[in-house]
Amino acid sequence: MNKKVLLIISLFLFSISVYAQDVITLRSGEQIKAKVTEISATEIRYKRFEHIDGPTMVILRADVFAINYENGTRDVFYISPENPQPEKVKGTTTATKNNADQQTYQTIPTVNQTVDTRQSEKKKQEIPASVTNTKNANITSKIFRFGVRAGMNFTNMFGYDGLSKTLFGVQSGIVTDFSLPKNFSIQPALLYAHQGYRMTGKYMGQKSTLRITLHYIQIPINVQYKLKVGSKTSLLFQTGPYFGICFLGTGSSDGITLKIKMGNSERDELKRFDFGLGLGVGVQFYGLQVGIGYNFGLYNLRHQYYSEKLRNHGLAITVTYLFGK
Repeated sequence: MNKKVLLIISLFLFSISVYAQDVITLRSGEQIKAKVTEISATEIRYKRFEHIDGPTMVILRADVFAINYENGTRDVFYISPENPQPEKVKGTTTATKNNADQQTYQTIPTVNQTVDTRQSEKKKQEIPASVTNTKNANITSKIFRFGVRAGMNFTNMFGYDGLSKTLFGVQSGIVTDFSLPKNFSIQPALLYAHQGYRMTGKYMGQKSTLRITLHYIQIPINVQYKLKVGSKTSLLFQTGPYFGICFLGTGSSDGITLKIKMGNSERDELKRFDFGLGLGVGVQFYGLQVGIGYNFGLYNLRHQYYSEKLRNHGLAITVTYLFGK
């Protein structure tokens, strides 16, 4: 009799050990029979049911869809758009008699639905390289823009006690625009600038006009502020230094062509280097900028042995177009 009781108890314990297992369902649809030992924020640790005494296995929590525990309860892990880490929702697949009338069953997707959902999420995460490059290019184009400029100069020389008059010239070149926070930008440019002056007087009883033309490579570096007055329209305010190198100086008087000596020696008539300060205002519509500015020369172009001090100054009307959005 005792042997029969022991045999029945042994069979009962064996049956419990056979069915006392956890089942891990992956998002791929695969199921793992296991004994779950730990669930962390990113990992799930378990031992294989067929090798309980074996090593502890580790699987990413994001790869797990649900866990059915040996006591009949279930944990479901889902990924919300706001939280990339899987959240655990506790549910039960069995109902007790006390709450049979108020049972709430959690809807569990099928394996095919799980695979489709994972593939959909993967497609959202796999952004084509072309799209990424386009976004980066758009961001870069907003920070850095390249453009061209053309305009008219009306220049003169300080230092001739009002005897000199304005000379008409042109300017053209390339512009770069680096955006800064709070609607500021830095706008360096590389320009050809036609400057100079003219003087009118009488020589041997006849009217005579002298024109001095100075050809500069000029580098203005302006700090610009854009005051938005519309979705695509801004008022412009700018100031900054400019630097210039005169590579050619010429003059003409009554049909006679003269060459102005430029350099730093005593034999030269004017210094080659120039710098000053510019002020300007304008308006921008999309990438088109129209501006008016004034340059104040701060450097004496005459050598020390000349009594007068000559400085460039002049008005400029410019049109600039910046490429990009």
